[in-house]
Amino acid sequence: MNRRWLAFYFFLLLPTWAQAWPSFDRPDFIETEWTADDMVYNGVRMYIENIHCDCQYEKILNYYRKHWAEGEIDEKGFVENDLGELKQISRGDEKYFFSVQVKADPLDAEKSVGRLVITELPGNRATKVELGGGIPMVGNSEVVSDISDSMPGKRARTVVLLNEKSIVDNMDFYRMHYENAGWSSFLTPVNPSVGSQALSYRKDGVDINIAIHEQAGASVVLFNEVKSAF
Repeated sequence: MNRRWLAFYFFLLLPTWAQAWPSFDRPDFIETEWTADDMVYNGVRMYIENIHCDCQYEKILNYYRKHWAEGEIDEKGFVENDLGELKQISRGDEKYFFSVQVKADPLDAEKSVGRLVITELPGNRATKVELGGGIPMVGNSEVVSDISDSMPGKRARTVVLLNEKSIVDNMDFYRMHYENAGWSSFLTPVNPSVGSQALSYRKDGVDINIAIHEQAGASVVLFNEVKSAF
C-alpha cells in the first residue's frame, strides 16, 4: 500500500464540521456516529459517519445490495470490492459517490463496525485545487496529502510533505521563514540527531505546528495550520 493510501486511511479518522450533503439511506438496525461533514482530502470534499451494528457485516451489505439494485435510489446499481480489511459496496450519481465500508468488530465477530462515506466527484468543483498551495516548503517537496476541515470558530489544514532534504535543512528553512516574518515560537526545537523535530509558531490567530522525521532516507514533514478566525 503506498503512502497516499496510508495518509487517506489516517485522515478518515479525523473529526470535522459543517456542510450540507445529500441524504444517505441507513437501515434501522445500524447505529451511526457523525465523524466528518466538511473534510477536503486532496481537493475532494467528503462526508463520513461511523457505523456500529449488533450484526455481522453481511447483513449490512445485503441491505444495500437489495436497496440499490432495485432502483430505490436510482437504476445505476452498485459495485463491490475490498478496501484493505474493509468490505465496500458503492454507487454513484452525477455529483456524488456513496460508499459503505464495513468489517467485523475486532472485539466481537458477531458485530460490525465501519463507515458511510459520501464523496463529491471532482468534476463538480468550479475551481481546480492546488495541493499544498500557500504552504511553505523546501524545493522539490512532494505533496503526499492535503486535508482541510472546519470546526466552530476554527479552520484547520494538515499537509504531509516528502523531500530529500535533511531534518536540519527542513528545520532551518521553517525557522527562517516564520521567525523572519515575526511569528512567535512557543516550542523549543529538539536535537535533530534523535531523528525527529517539532516546531510551533503563532501569529494573528493562526497556529502552525510542524513535525519533521526521517523515513527511509527522506524527510517527512507534517504541517498543521489552525486559524482561529476565518
